[in-house]
Formats: sequence, structure tokens, C-alpha cells
Amino acid sequence: MGSPYVSVRASVSEAEQIKLNDKVTITGSGGKKGTGAVAKISDFQSSPTSGGRPPGRDIQINLDAGGNLTAGDAVAVLFGTESKPDMAVPTIAIRSDSGGDYVIKRSKSDTPARTPIVVVRNADGWTAIKAEGLAVGDEILVSQ
Repeated sequence: MGSPYVSVRASVSEAEQIKLNDKVTITGSGGKKGTGAVAKISDFQSSPTSGGRPPGRDIQINLDAGGNLTAGDAVAVLFGTESKPDMAVPTIAIRSDSGGDYVIKRSKSDTPARTPIVVVRNADGWTAIKAEGLAVGDEILVSQ
């Protein structure tokens, strides 16, 4: 029997921010918690899995001893140090192309503005972002 681990799939932009040995906090239902470190980052997987994971890079996190997580627990994974994001948008508002990730911001003119963003992390349908030219309270296009 091997060491316990958690496996998640990260988008390309998310995976670019994750490095081997990065510290990770894992939270499960019922207050279960654990910590670990990034042990493996796969090559890009272009096809979704049969379990519904979208294309991206698979990240394996080896769990530290002392946590109370058990096999089969649904968990949320936080990479790096815990902090409160300055800004978050609905994940479905984020678009990607060869120029990178962006959102469409409502502007005072009739032409919506493409606003580049950096994805920090996401959970529960929301994505924490960093973006110059976008402020908390700005309106963005969620779908077209």
C-alpha cells in the first residue's frame, strides 16, 4: 500500500503557478483537514477523463501524516498560503485564447472591453483573479 495522496486536474494557467514541493492545504467535509506537498505534475492531458475531469495537467499531492482525511473524501485543495482574494468572478465568465485568460468588462461606451486576467485559484464556480483595469464592482459578461 502506497502513501496517501490527492489528485486534482489544473488548467494550463493554474498549473503554471504550481511547482513541485509547493505546500498544500486540503479541507474535506465535516471539518476534516490535511496538508501535503505537490509530488507530481503531469504533461498536458488533452482529453477529459471518464470521471469528467476537463483537459489540463494532473497534480498529485502527497499527504502529510497527521491529517484526518480518508480515502474517498470529497476535498477542496488550496495551493500556497491561505489569503483572501481581492477579486473573484464566476468561472464561466473567464475566456481564453492565444493571448491568455481574460474577461469582457462592460464599459461606458457601447463596446465591451477585453480585460486580461491572471487566475489565482477557483472553487465552487468562482475564480479568484488578479487584473489591472478591473475593480471590485465592475460588471463583466458572464456568457454570450
